[in-house]
Amino acid sequence: MTTVGIVTGAGRGMGLACAQRLADQVDRLPLVDRDEATVTAAAKDLSATGQGAVVEPFVLDITDAAGLAGLAARVGELGTLRAVAHAAGISPTMADWRRIFTVDLGAPLRPA
Repeated sequence: MTTVGIVTGAGRGMGLACAQRLADQVDRLPLVDRDEATVTAAAKDLSATGQGAVVEPFVLDITDAAGLAGLAARVGELGTLRAVAHAAGISPTMADWRRIFTVDLGAPLRPA
C-alpha cells in the first residue's frame, strides 16, 4: 500500500516545516501552494534531502473547488491518504477581511 500525505501552504513557513516532518512518514507527498515558484522550489529542495517520500509540487488555490477535485483525484492515483497538514492561510497584510475569511475559514470547511 502506497501512503500519501498532503501539505497545503507548503511553499514556505509553517507549511514547509510540516512537509519536512511528513516526508519520512509517507511514500508520496504532494506539496500544495498557490505560488508555483515557491512550491516547485520547496519540492525540489525537499526531494534533495532524501528523506523518503517522493515529493511533487501541486499548484492550487485552495478556494478553487475544481482544483481541489483535481487534488483529490491525484491523491487517488498515488495511493491511500494517510496524513493532511493544512497550513495554507493569509494574513491582513495580504488581503482584506473577506478574502481572509474565504481562504482561512471557508476553504477548509468546504464539503468534498
